[in-house]
Amino acid sequence: MTDPFAGMRLRCTYCRPHPPKGPKAFRKPDDPETVCRCQRCGKKHSTDSLEVI
Repeated sequence: MTDPFAGMRLRCTYCRPHPPKGPKAFRKPDDPETVCRCQRCGKKHSTDSLEVI
């Protein structure tokens, strides 16, 4: 299984201030394709909040 968010970091509004690279993102099996979650706090975000590092 490949990581769909490999090479990307999340701009989490809850975990600020964050390091320059930001936290990693993940998706739960029941989340829609447009949603990712912060690895630190678990908050849902739109995939628009992802940045390529």
